[in-house]
Amino acid sequence: MPTTISVTLPIPPSANAIWRCQGRRVRTSKLYRQWQMSCDIAALQACVPRPRIASPCAIEIILRSGHGWRKGRDLDNCIKPVIDWLVHWSILADDEWSIVQHVSISIDTLPRAVACIDVTVRCNR
Repeated sequence: MPTTISVTLPIPPSANAIWRCQGRRVRTSKLYRQWQMSCDIAALQACVPRPRIASPCAIEIILRSGHGWRKGRDLDNCIKPVIDWLVHWSILADDEWSIVQHVSISIDTLPRAVACIDVTVRCNR
């Protein structure tokens, strides 16, 4: 039976901004932790399920430009934080290749009041 889960999230920080070094320790950045919390709130409000998908799936990410989106930003730096959040929220059991077998990312340049991303996970369970 096919499973499709869709959620609208705030624009993620760049993959380059996820980690910070503090002395000899590496930890997630404050910006990344704030973004994850914003995603958690959005998912709670939208009643997004947590199925822990462990079968092969495809992820589609559509960036919606608007306030908060920097024009020269690389699209590929948005993929890692989004997939990590899908695991954090238990939509995916893991982000290994046997589960995440296809990722597509595109941008909709029609300006909106606030930039966001639409994420869709599709799998055959």
